[in-house]
Amino acid sequence: GGMYKQTALGERDLKKTLEEILPTWNVPVTVDQLLQEWFSRENIIDQPALDYVASVRSKGVKCVITTDHSQYRKNDVWENLGMKNHFDEIIASADIRTTKEDPAFFMKAMELLEI
Repeated sequence: GGMYKQTALGERDLKKTLEEILPTWNVPVTVDQLLQEWFSRENIIDQPALDYVASVRSKGVKCVITTDHSQYRKNDVWENLGMKNHFDEIIASADIRTTKEDPAFFMKAMELLEI
């Protein structure tokens, strides 16, 4: 796949990739500024969904986020959005080297979770 898919799969570092290509875009931002803007635009909290997750977790069901993103986005969702307070785990495609379009993604996620 292309560079983005390689970053999602953990084959390339997202920040290093952006450092390589950002100068060709001719925009006056740093890589960190670009990531902050990108991630903040996707940071939409669905409170009814979080309420549902809380009700399921209260019954002892393990709840996990899966995402087709790099470690940077994974960490942003977990730490900055505070999803660590609502879910038991987060697994990114970068962790398991495949994306959700591949059924193996979910098999590997279940292995990691020991399900």
